[in-house]
Amino acid sequence: MIGRMLDYKDTQMRRNIEDRKHVLPELDVVLYYGAQSWKGPKTLRELYGARLYDRFPGLCGGNCVVVIDLGVLSSKNRQLLESDLGEVADMVRANREKRDYTGSGKRLQHFVAVTRLLGALSGKPLTRPQLEVLGSMREEDQTMEQAFGFLREQWSRTAYEEGETEGVDMSLKVFHHLEKLGQLSEFSAIMKSRERLAACLREIDSRKN
Repeated sequence: MIGRMLDYKDTQMRRNIEDRKHVLPELDVVLYYGAQSWKGPKTLRELYGARLYDRFPGLCGGNCVVVIDLGVLSSKNRQLLESDLGEVADMVRANREKRDYTGSGKRLQHFVAVTRLLGALSGKPLTRPQLEVLGSMREEDQTMEQAFGFLREQWSRTAYEEGETEGVDMSLKVFHHLEKLGQLSEFSAIMKSRERLAACLREIDSRKN
């Protein structure tokens, strides 16, 4: 990722030069929200190695590219995120720790974009009509809590429309189970795998007994 960002920066600089635009220094920040912790280098210093970087910082590009893993931010740092990113960071952290998270009642500034991100992370991208419904919701209803509720409703409705009435209850059972564990990002993969689905249903039944 760090290497690709350097390529993007070079491409953008060449375009600015070709278009005779004023070239300004840039700081590129990569926000990572995957289910697993970031394993690669987070800075150019880590990419090149401390010995080389500290000796020739100017040749190594300075600190112009940084990767921020939202899942490892402390509670204090997550609270400093005043935008919707704080809510997303809370969700990513909860998912990593496998604990329940259904969102807060705080109004989101970019409700549609955040819900679209949740759908993508869960393996169920939202359609244009669904996005239009989200955009028409009242401002007071545009919360992370409502985003989760909307996704749950849409997934159930899709299953009914596709004639999968027999599997709807099972899908909801799995959905609610993963929701409690804070593992909604695994929903799509589990539903596509017979082995994982069977294992998940066994786990749900064992918790009831």
